[in-house]
Order: sequence, then structure tokens, then C-alpha cells
Amino acid sequence: MAEENKVLKPLFIALIVLLLIINAFLFYNNRQMKAQHEQAVATLADEKAGLQSEVDKALADIEQLRLDNSQLDSSLGTARSEIEAKAAEIKKLLSKGNASRSELAKARQMIESLRGEVETFKRQIAELQYANQQLTTEKTTLTEQNVSLKTNLDSQLTQNQQLQQKNTDLTSKTENLTQAKESLTKTVNRGKVLSAGNISVSGVKVKRSGKEVATSRNQRAEKMKVCFDVPENAIADPGQKTIYLRIVTPKGEVMSIESMGSGTIKLSDTGETVQYTAKAAINYQRSVENYCMYWQPDNDFDEGTYEVELYQDGYRIGSSKYVMK
Repeated sequence: MAEENKVLKPLFIALIVLLLIINAFLFYNNRQMKAQHEQAVATLADEKAGLQSEVDKALADIEQLRLDNSQLDSSLGTARSEIEAKAAEIKKLLSKGNASRSELAKARQMIESLRGEVETFKRQIAELQYANQQLTTEKTTLTEQNVSLKTNLDSQLTQNQQLQQKNTDLTSKTENLTQAKESLTKTVNRGKVLSAGNISVSGVKVKRSGKEVATSRNQRAEKMKVCFDVPENAIADPGQKTIYLRIVTPKGEVMSIESMGSGTIKLSDTGETVQYTAKAAINYQRSVENYCMYWQPDNDFDEGTYEVELYQDGYRIGSSKYVMK
């Protein structure tokens, strides 16, 4: 027994040493694994914090862009909402207390995608800002052009009004000049008209010998003879002039027989058209001359007072009365 104990004692000692070595190894290994686990947890926490920071930064950038470009918010509302939804999904993934490395890797990929979308969002904003700037420039240009056009239009309207006023004034002056010219022409024309003086009217009977015998008896008178002097008129043009004789009977009727040369004339003063009894052409040469005109009716003269009028160029140049008994 004593011999057996001597043999087993070294074996027990060896086992104890071996167990001590194993325990020491397990203790050391456990400490190493714990340290590695703590290191891994710390690394994951750092990565998680970094990812969270990037998400927060992306959201902050989006919010700042929204604030800086509030006028574009309606145009980019859909893109901003999509980015915010993806950021919320990433934050939800990172909020898990026991997020695995694969989940963090997925979050990292989503953040990379988020960065790309944020950059795209920034480019869209830049493009919209540029487009807005162009529109603003064009609007400013159009406004300036509109102001310039309005100024030119106002100037043109003013010039047109001035021209219209000048035209009105000119028209008025022209009308006045025309009226003055017409009045002067009328005055000159009236001044050129001859006058008849020393008018003598008588009834005459022609004998077989051709000699005329004056008579105031209506039943004996065959013709009415009207003689008159035409004095000199310095402004009247020499040449042939037509003198119109108008005889009004005691009944107020104009002696007029168309077949015997009677007709109508238009009075220059009134524009009225009146009948005349006879007409004769005289050769006026700016000297005093005496002329006679005759009228022979187709029946006897009536008793009473006859009015005798002489006309030239529509103006009455003389008148007289004669009584048939």
C-alpha cells in the first residue's frame, strides 16, 4: 500500500499541475476573448456612432438646404421626402442595441446611397437656382424692355398727339386760308363783274321801213328794248361776256320762252337757280360802251309795271322798272 501511494503521488501531482496549467490557459484565453469581445463591441459602437453622425449630418444638410432654398421646396418636395424616409430607415437600423456587423454594413451601404442622393439633391437645387437666376435675369430684361417699350410708346403717343395737334392746327389754318382764298377769289370775281348803268327800258314798234318807234302802249308795243351803259372795269378781263336779261311781268311772272332762248342761271350769291328771259354776248374791251337787248313775246304785253334785271356771271349788275299802259 505504501508502495502504491508512492507510485500514485507523482501522478496526482502531475495531474494537479496539468489542471493548473489548463486553468491558467482557460483563464488567459477567456480574458483574451473578453478583451477581443469588448474591443469588437467598442469598434461596433464607434462605427455605429460614426454612421449615426453621418446620417445626422445628411439630415442637417437636407434641412439647411431646405431653409436656404425655401422657394424651391415645393419643386424638390418629393426628393427631400425620399431622402428623409431613407434616413429614418437607417436611424431605425442603427437604433438597435445589438446591431450586428452585417446590419452595420447594410447601414453603411444605405448611407453611401444616401450621400449620393443628397449630392443629387444638391445638384438639383443648383440647377433650379441657375434656372431661377436665368428666369430672374430674363424677367429683369423683359421688364426693362417693357419699360423701354412703354417709354417709347408714350413718347410716340406724345409725338402722335403733337403731330395730330399740328395737323389739326394746319388743317384749321388750311381751311381758314381756303376760306380766305375763296372769299378773296369771290371778291375778286365779284370785282371782275361788269356793272350796268343808265338803264333805259321802252316798248317799241317796228315800222315796215325797219325804223323803231317807242311806245308805252301795251297793245302797240311789239318788243321791249333794254339799253344800258357798261362802264370801264380795270380788273375785268377783256373779251366776250354774256349778259342775261330777266323781265318780270306785273303778275310777278318771269317772261320766259325756252324756244326763244330763255333758260336758267344760278345766282352766285345765294346758289339759287332762277329763270332768265334772254341773253346776249357783248365784246367788252375795258371802255365805256352802250348795249341794247330786245325781247319779243308771243302775245301782247300786259298793262302794269315790269321789273327789268341784268345779270353777268350770276351777279345782278343792274335793274330798272318800266310801266306799260
